[in-house]
Amino acid sequence: MARVVYCVFDVHLWSQPFIATDFDPRVHFLLSSAGYRQMRVGGAKIELANLVLFPLRDELDLRRNHFWPRYQTAADNVPGSIPGFGDACDFMWPLRCRPKNFDVALNGAEWNAGGKARSTIWLWPFGWSSLLELEFSAGDQFDDLLEAGIRLRQKDPAPLLLNGKAAAVSTALAHLSQLVRQDLCTPAAQGRAMESIRLPRYVVCALELPKGFRVGRDIDMAERKALIGAVRGQQLDGTKFLSNQPLFTPLGDGNFAVTDLDAGTVIVQRYWQDRGDTKRESNHCFYVNSRNFFSIFLTLRRLIAYLAVNSKGDPRAVAAASVLASLPAQYRNRLCSEFAAKYAPQPSSSGASPASQAP
Repeated sequence: MARVVYCVFDVHLWSQPFIATDFDPRVHFLLSSAGYRQMRVGGAKIELANLVLFPLRDELDLRRNHFWPRYQTAADNVPGSIPGFGDACDFMWPLRCRPKNFDVALNGAEWNAGGKARSTIWLWPFGWSSLLELEFSAGDQFDDLLEAGIRLRQKDPAPLLLNGKAAAVSTALAHLSQLVRQDLCTPAAQGRAMESIRLPRYVVCALELPKGFRVGRDIDMAERKALIGAVRGQQLDGTKFLSNQPLFTPLGDGNFAVTDLDAGTVIVQRYWQDRGDTKRESNHCFYVNSRNFFSIFLTLRRLIAYLAVNSKGDPRAVAAASVLASLPAQYRNRLCSEFAAKYAPQPSSSGASPASQAP
C-alpha cells in the first residue's frame, strides 16, 4: 500500500479596516508592527477560546526545518515601511494557530484502512489560511489515488467526522474559519462580512510508493490526468481537462511532481529506503516544506491581487511582492521554483495588477 498525505487549504483576507473595537483586545497586537513584532519575538503563546496562537520559534532552527529559516531571510530583506504602522516586513510573518475545539478524523465507515487527520491555521494581520491534512493508505496505482481524491470531494457520503458528526471537507474548512472569526472578532463584528474568501480550495498531496516500487522516468498523459484528477476530485476527460497544461517536475531519485496550477500538486516519492535515505522522515519533510511554500506563496499572491484592486499603492503589496520574488532563490526546491516562475513577473511598486491572477 502507498502512503498518502493529502492537504487542502484555503485563503481568507480581511475585507474591513482593522478597527480596534471590532476585535478582541487580546489580539490588538495585530494592529501595529511594533505590537506584532513584540508578540512574535516574545515567544509567549496566546490561548483563546478556540485557538492557541504560537509565534514561530523552533521552526526557525535550520537543523529542524529547511523552509522557515529561508523565509526569514526573504522577509527580513523587505524594503520600506507602512505609514502609521511601521516596518512592512513584520506583516509578512504568520503565526501558527492550533484549533482546540476541532475534533476531526477520517470517517471510519468510508475509510476502512483508517488514517489520521490534523489541522493548522496560519494567521497574518491581513488574513489567514486554514490547512486540513489527511493521512491514509491507498493502492499503489495512480487510479487508486484518483478514487481517494474523488471520495474526499464528496459531500454524501461524507469523508470526515467533525466533532463526531459526518462532514465534508468544505464543512471542516468552513468550521475552521468560524473558529477564527469567533476568537478574533467581537460578537457585534461577527454579524458583518469581515473577510472574503480569496482562494476556496487548493491541494498539496504527497504519495510515497510502496517499498521496491518505482515509476518510470516519465508518465503518460493518462497517468497525469489521474493525478490531477486526484487534486481536483473528479475524473478528467478530454472536454474538461485543464485550462493550464499540467506541470511535470522531476525531483531526482525517481521522484517527481505533477501540478495543475489552478487546483494543486501531487508529489510522488519512492520509498525512503529505496532512495538510500538514512532518515524515515526525509520524504515527509520535503512534502511539509513544499506544502508551506505553496500555502504561503498563494496567500501573499492573493494579498497582492486584492490590494491591487482595493488599495492601490499599499506598501503591503510591495512587501509581499518582495518576499515572493526572493523566496524561490532562498529556498531552492525545484518544484517550488517552477511553480513560482509561472507567476512572474511580480507586481510593480505602483500596485499594478499581476500578469497572471490564477490561482
